[in-house]
Amino acid sequence: MSTRVIVIGGGLAGLSAALEAHAAGALVTLIEKETKLGGNSAKASSGMNGVQTASQHMLNISDTKLQFMEDTMASGGSLSDRHLVARLVEDSASAVEWIEQQGVPLRLVSQCGGHSCPRTHRIAPDEFGRAAPVGWGIMSALQRKIQGSDITVLLSSPVKRLITQNGRVTGVQLGDDQVLQTDAIVLTTGGFAGKPVHGDNSVLNEFAPKTATLATTNGPWATGDGIRLGQNIGASIRDMDKVQVHPTGFVDPKDPEATSKFLAPEALRAAGGILMNQNGLRFTNELDRRDLVTDAIFRSCEDYQTDRNKTAVANLILSQEAVNNYGPSTIQFYENKGLFRRYSHVDDLAKAMSLDPKFLDYQLKQYDHHAEKGYDQFSKTVFPSRMSDSSAYWLGKITPSRHYTMGGLRFDAYGRVLKETGPESYEPIEGR
Repeated sequence: MSTRVIVIGGGLAGLSAALEAHAAGALVTLIEKETKLGGNSAKASSGMNGVQTASQHMLNISDTKLQFMEDTMASGGSLSDRHLVARLVEDSASAVEWIEQQGVPLRLVSQCGGHSCPRTHRIAPDEFGRAAPVGWGIMSALQRKIQGSDITVLLSSPVKRLITQNGRVTGVQLGDDQVLQTDAIVLTTGGFAGKPVHGDNSVLNEFAPKTATLATTNGPWATGDGIRLGQNIGASIRDMDKVQVHPTGFVDPKDPEATSKFLAPEALRAAGGILMNQNGLRFTNELDRRDLVTDAIFRSCEDYQTDRNKTAVANLILSQEAVNNYGPSTIQFYENKGLFRRYSHVDDLAKAMSLDPKFLDYQLKQYDHHAEKGYDQFSKTVFPSRMSDSSAYWLGKITPSRHYTMGGLRFDAYGRVLKETGPESYEPIEGR
């Protein structure tokens, strides 16, 4: 008889787990609390990190697993689990390859913040300059695979609790009290960086209340349900107060106080976008780690007061070269939504920023001067595009936004959720 597997959560991790379990011969049920699959994965826009991939080789990008390991460990400070990082790095190329095998070519490789070389893969623009958003492209392809299989998909089906027997997980109880028995459960329910949930059970308010006043790039579904499910059967948690704030959430001029922000992806800065404060001055290495760029925005940029709270706002500027690097059609998409505005001359850009045109032109020329030297006052060494004498400029407003929760259920390098059995001692919570 085939093994029964229940996957809880319909984002990229959930669909990947469901497809792989199905390929291994399991009877798979995929459960999603929302009315459709996708989650935050469908909103992703910068790409997927991988080392020694086919695309890197094709583009003659020299990268090593050690470099990727060191970059990741440095980004996590003293908190990163070396065993988990090693597994992430070791499996990264095969993960990118697996996505490509599902029909999603990830041929464009960028150097994003915190990385010492280009290794962030996304979908390249087509011959007409049109680029599919990488998250949407991946999720659409995987959903087609799911629809073409005999995987059972339950939508609008929140899980109330995990059922255990003699310390083993044997099933789930849904919100309508329906009980499903299973041999194994894969929890892929995501984090808790969505809008704060009011009440005693709010994961965000309990563990990271200081970030609750920020806007979020997440959908409202990101409430930490799976973490609560695990806690309720004795699973250990870790790093729950570590919530990543993305430095660049778009401020929509039509609704600047919106608590949900459209992400201005890191790939915009990887293409050459620069950040300036209200005085027309750069204040950071745009390709530094997200936490460092975020801190620099809070230090160097003026606050925008809303009815709810105040938040720092910076200017994100792209030249024509940066737009060409990123993909003109996608920039047009942002422009159509009112998140970017195009200016045909530096004088027009300066007017929009309430700056002297000669001063702004000088600052852009200084940036290009540093680019020629390969180094600037913020230790930036990668300059993807020139900024001065551009045939056009694009200007958007951005603000730091709650983006990603680093903590959650404790698990090992095999993906097994762990429970604490003693001081610094853990063991897996088994299935049937």
